[in-house]
Amino acid sequence: MAKKTKDNKKIVFKVLKVLLLIVVACIIAFVAHTMRNFFILKDIASKQSDLSHLSSYTRVTEHYNDGKLTSILKTFRLKNKQVMIMVRAGYDVTITAYQDLTTGEQVSVFATTTEKQYQRNETAASEDVSFGEYADYDDRVLISAGIRSIITSEKMDGKDCYKIERIDGSGTYQYIEKSTGLVIKEKFIINQDNTYNMNKYNFDRVDESIFELPDLSQYQEIK
Repeated sequence: MAKKTKDNKKIVFKVLKVLLLIVVACIIAFVAHTMRNFFILKDIASKQSDLSHLSSYTRVTEHYNDGKLTSILKTFRLKNKQVMIMVRAGYDVTITAYQDLTTGEQVSVFATTTEKQYQRNETAASEDVSFGEYADYDDRVLISAGIRSIITSEKMDGKDCYKIERIDGSGTYQYIEKSTGLVIKEKFIINQDNTYNMNKYNFDRVDESIFELPDLSQYQEIK
């Protein structure tokens, strides 16, 4: 009886030892996963922060829904001036927003083949430039994001990118170019696999004529 009890204790000890090794292995894997992702996100944050100092660029964002192009947003930026042009596929309308980022003043121009209208309004005054959210994250938030992400290396649009996916099952992701920190492709709408944005960038100086308002006397004002 005593021998049987001793043998049972040995079995229990071996089981506990195996379980402990499994727990330790899981902890090591978790720490390795978190630290790898943290350093990748830290590098991306640094690159995006460097880009935030640029004051002249063009960004073209193509929005796809169910795999079909639905709209194109062109953003032109030069110092404290910004112009955003929105064109929606299948609609005979172009929306152009002329913004003074220092004062927040904005003139929105709506043009179709038959109508021309404009509206004066205000937006929040902000001269900040953003090429991604990671530039605003401190180390604690980056660690949290690293825990909640799966990061792999993939090609996108011919560029070497990190694909950052959330582990919450939402299906959202970003492709971020390794060398620049620029967001090349992103899916942010949950449970719609073919809904995503594609971004293209140009950092040549923007022609100042783009920021000149059209002759508003030819447009009807919307009060």
